[in-house]
Amino acid sequence: MKTALCILLLLLSASLAHSKPNKAAPKLDLTTFTSEQLKACLDGSDVCGTHDIYAITAELVSRLPQMKTEQLVSCFANWRICGTGEDQASGWPISDEIARRGNPHALLVRYWSEPNRGNTRRHRSDVAYHFKSHEVVDFMREVLAEGKDEEARASTGRPITWPSSAIRQD
Repeated sequence: MKTALCILLLLLSASLAHSKPNKAAPKLDLTTFTSEQLKACLDGSDVCGTHDIYAITAELVSRLPQMKTEQLVSCFANWRICGTGEDQASGWPISDEIARRGNPHALLVRYWSEPNRGNTRRHRSDVAYHFKSHEVVDFMREVLAEGKDEEARASTGRPITWPSSAIRQD
């Protein structure tokens, strides 16, 4: 009887050992990679060990606070500088970061004097949209009056509603 019990316990423990699920692969620590390496991974490089564009982009977005404002503004024209852009899938991570830094006055002034490379005017307005001030409402009124919203509509193919929305919120 003792022998049968020992054999039964041995069989049970052996089957339990084999039925345990394999440990999941360790989660990759994307913080150890440079921004350039992460951007290369977005282009298909295997250096990161993953092709999860959402995880890679999230890591790049987490690095936006270390970038200078001028670099962030450049990302509006070329998303590869930051490794992320402003769109429906990603939201407004660049505009959000610039707005987090405070007063949009300098961007509002530059809106009128710089070319609209890569839809930069629209994205600068996205930054302004974060603020509820008389200066921003006046700016949005000027955008509507100058027809700059039509310029943005032409480049995106979608109606642009942010200037009038900002004015209605005032």
